[in-house]
Amino acid sequence: MGDNLMFRRERKKLMLKLKNILIILFAAVITTGSANAALIWSDEFNGSSVNTDCWTFQTGGGGWGNGELQSYEVGNATVSGGALIITAERSGDNFTSARLNTGWGNFEFQYGTVEARIQIPDLANGLWPAFWGMGAIPLGWPANGEIDIMEMGFKAAIDNGTVNRATSSAAHWEHEGGYAMYGLSYTAPSNLNNDYHIWTMEWTPSLITTYLDGVQIWAFDISGGAAADMEEFHRPYYFLVNMAVGGWNFVQITDPALITAPFPARLYIDYIRVYDNAYTTNVQTCGGGTTTTTSGGTTTTTTSATTTTTSGGGTLPSLIEAEDYTSMSGIQTENCSEGGLNVGWIDAGDWMAYAGWDTGGATYTVSYRVASLNGGGQLQLELDGGSTAYTILDVPSTGGWQNWITISQMVTLPSGTHDIGIYAPAGGWNLNWFEFTSGGTTTTTTAATTTTTSATTTTSATTTTTAATTTTSGGGAGCTGGAASGDYTYEVIGGGENPTITFNPGDTGIGDPTVILLYGTDPGGTYPGYFVQANVPYQITASVGQTIYFYYAYSVPEGGERNTFDDKHSFVVGTCGGG
Repeated sequence: MGDNLMFRRERKKLMLKLKNILIILFAAVITTGSANAALIWSDEFNGSSVNTDCWTFQTGGGGWGNGELQSYEVGNATVSGGALIITAERSGDNFTSARLNTGWGNFEFQYGTVEARIQIPDLANGLWPAFWGMGAIPLGWPANGEIDIMEMGFKAAIDNGTVNRATSSAAHWEHEGGYAMYGLSYTAPSNLNNDYHIWTMEWTPSLITTYLDGVQIWAFDISGGAAADMEEFHRPYYFLVNMAVGGWNFVQITDPALITAPFPARLYIDYIRVYDNAYTTNVQTCGGGTTTTTSGGTTTTTTSATTTTTSGGGTLPSLIEAEDYTSMSGIQTENCSEGGLNVGWIDAGDWMAYAGWDTGGATYTVSYRVASLNGGGQLQLELDGGSTAYTILDVPSTGGWQNWITISQMVTLPSGTHDIGIYAPAGGWNLNWFEFTSGGTTTTTTAATTTTTSATTTTSATTTTTAATTTTSGGGAGCTGGAASGDYTYEVIGGGENPTITFNPGDTGIGDPTVILLYGTDPGGTYPGYFVQANVPYQITASVGQTIYFYYAYSVPEGGERNTFDDKHSFVVGTCGGG
């Protein structure tokens, strides 16, 4: 929702179909991991007026750099019935609405889990609601950075009749003296204007991910290896909420006669909450907000009226629910077919920590209740932040994200009080619970059978993997190929781990200025994007034997972008020679 978005109009069309596959795999509504994390700040909008200790009104017209038609006024934002209400009004060809932010000395934070419960109005056509963040360091746009958590009302959705279903997320930043942007959208199976829905952002030092009702919208790699110039996303941010009317950018309606949305139009925000995700730092709270400190497994939350202390930990042997972590990185929770919640959305490098457990100096069988659609995941038990790590277990395919089996191992733990950790060397699995029992057997249990062996025997469940069909272009085993359109060719080089992939444009202007490589190991998955340069080899992170699926999104000379999401390429790491 940034100002002066010179190139954004076409870019927001990028890959509208990307998320439809996820509906099949992740149809369940997911409650985020914030349910058990420390609350840093929230506005529940339970008062009778906007809390101006936290929120600043931005007022006036002039288009706001996007040719918007409305004037922002203080009177168009109210608090009533436990919600912030932004009302867009129309009087002939004149429109008013509201825009608020928590910046300029109010609430700011760096990294965290953000959750907002929002109900949109009927957007058809011309309304542009947004919940977004702006970098708090005043370097000017886009050098200060921008993260769009929720934007709706864009032209492509208007054109295809999904304007009340399609939500988008994006990042904007300065790149080599110019402007860079990466965004994706997701189209929900039904209209979003009939009820409240939850938008979530998980922001860590390596990845920004957004979700609608637990379904992933967008994931963006901000690690130094992926893009060394992304310092914009490693600084404090503040929030903005607004509802624009029209604009040459995004909505692409500048004639008031073409604004057909019903007025008055009301955007309801039930709450905005920010949770500590173990990376959260540089928090500046505002009046009436919440500050949180965490130490030694005990979390103390202080508000203006109360202090609550919640201690983790206990004594082994014990069963530990996976969602009862005291800190985590990257994961979320969802409703579990076996009751309660399970931890899901586990990617490589994610972890959960359970602070303050008396481990008893004994030998235990540790059983893990896991599920995985495709297998290939790995799980590792740790103590004290990884200072002690135990044997990695492979997580086999169980045939579904809610098809549960139990795998186990024997470990000997030291005496004393320790933090227990579960680490994911490889992702793609869910965890419901894990249990420490005295003694030493290793078991694999499905719903129908139980097999027990000696503690020294490695046992795993039967793995059945069905790979999705992918299109591999040319080049033997996929080491060379290209787009069916002829827009580009590619070349993979590397006989060992971490090979390089090179994007070679097929014509002048292809990939200028933008080429995004998206890759992963799940043929039907959604992958983070990495900015690469045309004709320059880009080294990926992958192990020998892994099958890598990838595609590109890239600029075209006539404007806008194309992508090969529907025609992915693939190759097996270690088979492409040259290194």
